[in-house]
Amino acid sequence: MEALLKAAFLADADVVEMVVDRAHWDQLPDRKRVPAVIFHEIGGGGFRHTMRGRVPTTEYVVQVDCWAASKAAALDLRRRALAALDRLKGPALEAFPERSHASWTPTPGAGVDRATSLFRASIDVRCWHHETA
Repeated sequence: MEALLKAAFLADADVVEMVVDRAHWDQLPDRKRVPAVIFHEIGGGGFRHTMRGRVPTTEYVVQVDCWAASKAAALDLRRRALAALDRLKGPALEAFPERSHASWTPTPGAGVDRATSLFRASIDVRCWHHETA
C-alpha cells in the first residue's frame, strides 16, 4: 500500500509540479526542501473476514501532510493532493479523503516566528488495498 500511494502522488502532474520527488513516508528528511508530502499510517491495517475466510482487502487510515514554507503554498498543495486522491480509484488501491486541517510548526531553535516556520495542511484518508489486484 505504501509504494502504491506514493507512486500515485508522484504520477500526478499537479502534485509533482510542486513537490518534484519529495513524497516520503513517516518523516520530512530535510526541512529546507519543501514543499513536500509526508505520509503516516495512523490507523487501520485490520483484516476483514467472511465465513469463507479472510477478504484480500485491507483498510488503512493515512494522514497526508502537505508541508511548505508558507500557509498559502501548504493549502495549495493540499488542494492538489485532494484532487489526486479523488482520482485514485484503481484496482489495487482506493482512497477516500475524510477530513483535513492546517497548522504551522516553528523551526527548532527559532522560537515562535512564522517567518522561519514551516506550514502543514493535512488530510486524513481512508485507503483500501486490494491484495489480489
